[in-house]
Amino acid sequence: PTDDAELRGMVRVSEQGAAFVVMGGTRWDSIGEFADAMKSLVAIWWEPFDGRRQLIIDRRTHAEPLASFTQVNPAAAALLREHVLAAAKAATPTKMVDGYSGSGEIAIEMANSGVRVSAIELDADASEWSAELMPEGSHVIRGRVEDELMGEMPADVILLNPPRTGLDEGVPAILENAEQKPGRVIYTSCNPATLARDVARMPGYEIIAMKSFDMFPQTSHVETVCEMVPSAA
Repeated sequence: PTDDAELRGMVRVSEQGAAFVVMGGTRWDSIGEFADAMKSLVAIWWEPFDGRRQLIIDRRTHAEPLASFTQVNPAAAALLREHVLAAAKAATPTKMVDGYSGSGEIAIEMANSGVRVSAIELDADASEWSAELMPEGSHVIRGRVEDELMGEMPADVILLNPPRTGLDEGVPAILENAEQKPGRVIYTSCNPATLARDVARMPGYEIIAMKSFDMFPQTSHVETVCEMVPSAA
């Protein structure tokens, strides 16, 4: 992009190789030259300012959503994922809602175990990818959790894994005011401050377990899984 003084770039690495996401600008006159100079990249995306992400070069062997959000520490992310899965399965749900479901790893595994899953994800590539893999009886909704959650309740388990800004205030309001509260809410947060704020917005629930994961060693950042159930009072 040649008309923006500030750009952001992200490298995403998978078994297929490295992909690159460029964010910013409104025009990119040298796309071809850039792609030719970066033959080692399996995919290049450009997300224009105030525009939808575009796949510029695609050398992938399968359409894994490499441009969508992913954790930068795969080893710690695998431990966190297994912990969330174990917590969700321990609640023996029949129906589960996975909010901010990403590419659907947890949602798909729960659905394959026989749970009816509603996965909510705003990112187009991630939601399309997970929809193709979701078994019959479960489904993926592309949209915002605050807009879609009410229509997918009641549910036995609600998973939440929002961005660093935390939950839109509508999400705690839906859970707090639900006529039939979920038996368990499992909230994964990368920001202790917004986690504390959001939990305080749900006085009708109590925390039964918390576990932190050192996703970003040698920094102050930590990933926390908080499990909540409806208060007995």
